[in-house]
Amino acid sequence: MKGSKSLYWKLSAYFFFFFFTWSASYSLFSIWLGQEIKLNGSETGLIFSVNAIFALFIQPLYGYISDKIGLKKNILFFISLLLVFVGPFYIFIYGPLLQYNVFLGAVVGGLYLGVAFWLVSELSNLTLKRLVVSISLSTENQECGAR
Repeated sequence: MKGSKSLYWKLSAYFFFFFFTWSASYSLFSIWLGQEIKLNGSETGLIFSVNAIFALFIQPLYGYISDKIGLKKNILFFISLLLVFVGPFYIFIYGPLLQYNVFLGAVVGGLYLGVAFWLVSELSNLTLKRLVVSISLSTENQECGAR
């Protein structure tokens, strides 16, 4: 039981930081595009549209990964690694690429952000569900063995 409490707090912290990163990133995204990258409203709309399109196309990839490849125990490490590089991606790749070519930057950004946020969100939820089921089954087995 003590191990499941520790796992609960670790997963809670992980999900807090994941959704905090996601919401902080997207709430300031249009401001960053307008003030820092100097894009107009139609270019900002193009970027949001391309991001949404990639989010739709990431879903079949998610289905393939979960059905064919399966999830390993180190999936949270991979997810965390993707999220750690979101900041450097914005600063060193996405921003300069958007200033050079808006459409190319939108495609590259849509691909990375689609994988880093939308796919990671789905894989994280699936991983959490599997962990919760395994914890509840092991707790149930322990309670049955104690009777």
